[in-house]
Amino acid sequence: MKFFHFILACLLGGLLLAGCGGKAELTPTVVEPPVPTSTPLLFPTSTLAVPTSPPLPTQPLTSPTLSLPALTPTPADNQRFAVILVKPEERLAVHEGPGLTYRVVGTLPYDATDVRITGRQAQADNITWVEIQRISDETLKGWVNARFLTQYVPTEAFCNPETENLIRQFEQAILQADGRLLASLVSPVHGVDIWLWRTGRAINFDAAHARWVFDSTYVHNWGVHPASGQETRGSFQEEVLPALRDGIATTHEVRCDDLTVPGLAKEFVWPAHYRNIHAYKIYKPATPGVDLDWRVWLVGIEYVDNKPYLFALIHYQWEP
Repeated sequence: MKFFHFILACLLGGLLLAGCGGKAELTPTVVEPPVPTSTPLLFPTSTLAVPTSPPLPTQPLTSPTLSLPALTPTPADNQRFAVILVKPEERLAVHEGPGLTYRVVGTLPYDATDVRITGRQAQADNITWVEIQRISDETLKGWVNARFLTQYVPTEAFCNPETENLIRQFEQAILQADGRLLASLVSPVHGVDIWLWRTGRAINFDAAHARWVFDSTYVHNWGVHPASGQETRGSFQEEVLPALRDGIATTHEVRCDDLTVPGLAKEFVWPAHYRNIHAYKIYKPATPGVDLDWRVWLVGIEYVDNKPYLFALIHYQWEP
């Protein structure tokens, strides 16, 4: 009977992120280089090694650490979770049990922020499943793919010294080409998506790969250049690093939860499937008399176990 339900779900659930069609339908990003074959845990099972790095001249840095969760699943202290990586036209399927063969008992919209995790977690179909209950509708209870959830942080709580310190550490890692420091800042759950062009392709780096971006010559396809129409191919250090350093090494502004970009409507700035991810804007103003050499980097931040980590980097510059 479960097999029948699975086939029926795959035929009728075209917009449900249930995993029937494989990873290509579940992941709205292009993943390069290779990442682990298993879905990352919502609660990582090991700590992330943190390097010892020299502090910034103006203020000492504190290295982020990740606490080891209990082996026996327990409720997450009534924390709220939010849906991510789901497009507006899609919905996240809630299954009766932890697996694709269980029937779908409900769905969550792409912008839901009222999800509670019960503490129960299981592995099935190479997916990490967590049991959830929707706060606004307690009758909706079931299992979802943990990849599509993140810890919810209200807007008023996001701009704080801890996230500001993360941005300072990120800038230090870029300017000093410190791969160990950069790796310690990357989300241990989702890695970090890097967009050289907003209309291009996001390349996802987990912490292990982020550690070597300053040395690697691996060629990525970053997508079509918005001006030339040609595909941009090159390594991180060839294509991304110069734009990052140009935005950080010169006079720039850092603004919390500011998603504005010159000449772009807000709905075209931040991807809809990142709706529940907050961000900082690193803004290099245009040179007086030039006016067209401004640059913007949006730095998306995800909380994991109450600690902020890098989730996404999106680059903007003037386009003819």
